[in-house]
Amino acid sequence: MKKMIFAIILLLNITEARAVESLDFQITKNLDLVNASADIKKFWEDLQKNRSVKNIGKDQDFRHLYVGLQGVIEATLANSNLDVIGVIHTALPPTPLRTEGKVITEGLITPEIQNDPERLKTVLNRVNILPTYLATGKKLFACYPKLSQDTKVPGMDIYLKKLALFAGVLIDKPFSGSLPVELSGATYIIQDKTGKKYYFGLLARQASAPDDKATWIMIYGPESDETVKDHVNKVMTFLENKKIKLD
Repeated sequence: MKKMIFAIILLLNITEARAVESLDFQITKNLDLVNASADIKKFWEDLQKNRSVKNIGKDQDFRHLYVGLQGVIEATLANSNLDVIGVIHTALPPTPLRTEGKVITEGLITPEIQNDPERLKTVLNRVNILPTYLATGKKLFACYPKLSQDTKVPGMDIYLKKLALFAGVLIDKPFSGSLPVELSGATYIIQDKTGKKYYFGLLARQASAPDDKATWIMIYGPESDETVKDHVNKVMTFLENKKIKLD
């Protein structure tokens, strides 16, 4: 009986490992499929190894790395058989859901990003990726400070259409008060078939408000990793304080 129990535990451990290894392998494969730059591939290798990557500096130096890799990971999660809950916590509703097609909504992003092909590509890619993610039935919570009636947000009409189109999976969660700039980003809660949790997270400014002195952070790894856990706890504590439940 003890041998049988040990065999079952061993099998579960192997299954857990394979779930992570499979996701890692698919992300690496997808980076090749989209012809990602050598810099982004090296960035991904560093993230796998260290579980966390942090930089401080210019938008033009880091957006293509952080948001470029974010798009590939989001696309991989969309096509995985893992249970995923996404949370976008930003100053305004998600940028990629406020435009559609190949023409960017006027005023959605700054002119400097609009005129930079490398950074513009990160925006355009996610315009297609997030609807694909939502179409699979995976949930995405959009958390942002409540907008006053006289606030004009570029592409808000498109966002409202997306809310109707993806009712039940795209969940609008405006909250009272403000969002600390250092918490602007996205967090993905990933759960395998055994119930073990992993996280992917990014802290970065929206393309409508780049900051050349911003802190960029990306995490990826199991719940058991202390660096990953500390990062996620900060985000989740903020959301809990704003009475936002991810269910």
